[in-house]
Amino acid sequence: MARTSLIMALPDMVLVVHRDGRILDSLGGRTFSFDLGPEAWEGQSVEEVLPAGVAQQLQSHLARVLRTRQPLTDITRADDGRDFELRLSVHGRERVLCVVRDLSGEHQTAAEYLQTASTTGETLARDTFLHLLNDAVNTSRMSERPLALLAIGFMGYEEVCHSIDGEGQSILARQMSSRIDEVLADASERLGAMVSTQLSVEQFAVLASSVTGGEQALEIAQQLSDALAKPYNLEAREITLRPAVGIAVAPQDGNSGEHLLRNAMTAMEESAMLDRSGIERYTDTRRLRTERRQDLIEELRWAISEDQLTLHYQPVFQLRDARPVAIEAFLRWQHPLRGVLNAAEFVPLAEATGQIQKISEWALAQACRDLMSIRASSSMTLSVSVNLSRHYFSRLDLLDSLNRVFEETCFDPAWLQLDITERMLMRPEQVGPVLGALKKLGIGLQVDDFGSGYTSLKQMRRFPLDALKIDGAFNDGNGRAPDDEAVCRSVIALAHAYGMRCIAEAVETSTQVRFLRDAGCDDIQGSLFSREMPLDALEVFLEQFHQGRSFEGAAEDTDIAAL
Repeated sequence: MARTSLIMALPDMVLVVHRDGRILDSLGGRTFSFDLGPEAWEGQSVEEVLPAGVAQQLQSHLARVLRTRQPLTDITRADDGRDFELRLSVHGRERVLCVVRDLSGEHQTAAEYLQTASTTGETLARDTFLHLLNDAVNTSRMSERPLALLAIGFMGYEEVCHSIDGEGQSILARQMSSRIDEVLADASERLGAMVSTQLSVEQFAVLASSVTGGEQALEIAQQLSDALAKPYNLEAREITLRPAVGIAVAPQDGNSGEHLLRNAMTAMEESAMLDRSGIERYTDTRRLRTERRQDLIEELRWAISEDQLTLHYQPVFQLRDARPVAIEAFLRWQHPLRGVLNAAEFVPLAEATGQIQKISEWALAQACRDLMSIRASSSMTLSVSVNLSRHYFSRLDLLDSLNRVFEETCFDPAWLQLDITERMLMRPEQVGPVLGALKKLGIGLQVDDFGSGYTSLKQMRRFPLDALKIDGAFNDGNGRAPDDEAVCRSVIALAHAYGMRCIAEAVETSTQVRFLRDAGCDDIQGSLFSREMPLDALEVFLEQFHQGRSFEGAAEDTDIAAL
């Protein structure tokens, strides 16, 4: 390295260190009071140059940085009580660039900076926050005094993100940050120093260094959740988001800043997936589930490229004449070690990590290709229904994405039925225009699992829907439970009153078939007639059906199992 007088005056010590701890080059270090100057450091080991404790911590970080090829920042304490900041980054195949800063003396200590930032209500830069977090966790570990880290995210943010531009997202983030600052300003007067940072566009973190334990952390989390759940005014619109807060308490939930943040983020993600109160505390009992989930998240990134995702299908029959009219697609993951995974086991992970958009587009295109194959090999004019994630419907380029799939597969949009949830219909101002545009393309729209949500009749009238699918839980009581029968009759009557078809799911007995036929249901599907199956098995099933097999006469107790 060239050593100009300016570089030599740097307060930081900059070292190029080999994997084995030897110093290969150096500069700076004006504030270090060591016997040796920078020109004499080369060839020495870090243990011979740096204070005891600091050298040991630096040595432990070298292998990790070279293995991960990712930079690392830490704040550590020397045996003499001084605080040092370490910044490491890859500088070759076997070398690491290390920047060492003495935080004592003329520099403000991390604890003092934390108190100052809390008093001024300052939102810290991400790197500064992470440095302070490392120092605070180290102090907590040595003093055995707890501190809390809160990770904050927002359920439904991705849907909102696709409906606003970049400037709108920045305005929304500023409003979120302002609300966090207001809560912390009030809470810090009672509970001690607290600081926050923005980790990403929609994720924040709060460090509460003076809490006495989990109860106070929960109190802060609830105040933040209440403040962040209030509507946001943006571009003449009112936007509501559901915050998800994860809590990790040091030292028991993490022995480093990175460890504690990872566990707080895990608790936040679990809070979003469980969809309960919006607040979750990390505990050791979640460790195995966390490790398994992290493995699945990483493996899911390769599922599409490795052809591990697949679709299974279940036929839908017209009850009047026992004729197949459609097939419903079910997403499955053929995991190389865990076997076949249902969508419920990995779709929430895909939604939480943003991978759901790519998976949804793949599933839609594959369903279109598979139906084209079926229509080409048989005389049956079937349609296919696909249950896409609600995140896919929030895309700004939704129509372009659909048209691209139709063009690539030569698919007629009239052959596609999209299943939507009652939860989506509860936001008519946002979803109404989208459904109208889909309808103009010729796509059919079905409400899946109707009766399990809270859609009002007034809302139902506002949407261009084609069918209601009765939730399978209500079909289970048909023929023996008057309450379930009353619900099914009401849903069938409602569908017909609004000009829609009614489809009964999870039909498993001939008694249910007789009831649904008497009640006027249009279509049925269920394991009584056919379980879900891969494409090749479905093609064989449909060919056999075409040759004369059917469940016609089911209401008269014929042998449906022979279908």
